[in-house]
Amino acid sequence: MDNSTRTRGIQQSMFQWSQNHSQRFPGLGEREILTATGRFQVLLDGNFVSPEFLISPVEIEEKTPSRTGLTTDNISYSLLDISPGAKGRRAEWAATANSEATVVFDRNTGKGPGRSARSIHSSSDWRGSVTYNDGHTNFETTNVLERTRYGSQTNVDDDLFIDDNGDGADALGVFD
Repeated sequence: MDNSTRTRGIQQSMFQWSQNHSQRFPGLGEREILTATGRFQVLLDGNFVSPEFLISPVEIEEKTPSRTGLTTDNISYSLLDISPGAKGRRAEWAATANSEATVVFDRNTGKGPGRSARSIHSSSDWRGSVTYNDGHTNFETTNVLERTRYGSQTNVDDDLFIDDNGDGADALGVFD
């Protein structure tokens, strides 16, 4: 099973979970869970994914599958930041089927965002699987996406790892 299949499968599991939770993905609702590990734990607890599914095939030797007490040692992927001030991102953390809103993607393994971003697929730049709210997945060769949309705001040259606008209406991944 390849990496893109896993990121798409995670999006599909969040969509399935949302069907019984007012169309919201794990983390928003009665109990807010802002960390990626906490939201992945919700999917594990509901048997929507297996612990192995949260680890990229590229990292299967370095990461340890776990059903409980998830840490970054047990996952390979970033989820969309849904912190309280991120109104645009929070609006898309639901079954909206927005084809321009990223929801799960390969994490940044570099020492910083922007041009310092790296991935498990390359030591010289970031490249990886990006899955959007509508379920389609692309393997991107850069962490700067040509176009995204969160809520009613459209973004051009949107970096997956930088809150470009500071208003919570652009792509921003969390890995914690």
